[in-house]
Amino acid sequence: MTGDEITIDNVSEVEFLDLHRWAFGLVNVHVDYLSMNRDKFAFLLGYYPAVYATVAELFTFMINKVRVAMELGDKMQLDRFRDKRDLLEQVLKTLKLQYEGLSRKITLLAEGPV
Repeated sequence: MTGDEITIDNVSEVEFLDLHRWAFGLVNVHVDYLSMNRDKFAFLLGYYPAVYATVAELFTFMINKVRVAMELGDKMQLDRFRDKRDLLEQVLKTLKLQYEGLSRKITLLAEGPV
């Protein structure tokens, strides 16, 4: 699935490693707040909430898939779906942390030199 969009139509079928690469590829892990300009800050302030919404949709979908697998007693699917659900939860936490860090940096810059 390299380079492909992951949606609720394919998230339950995609391999875990592909989902991991795709999901964490959405998170700009190495943001250099020191050298960013205003346009980059503005872009990221819109980017993080949009990506968060996308991942939250997938996460919610996987919560349901876990429940259904539990009801059906399908242990193998249950384990696969739990792994994906947990991965998406970690991505949501990472996105939230990135956004909060960005927001704090903007607040500090607005207040003037430290």
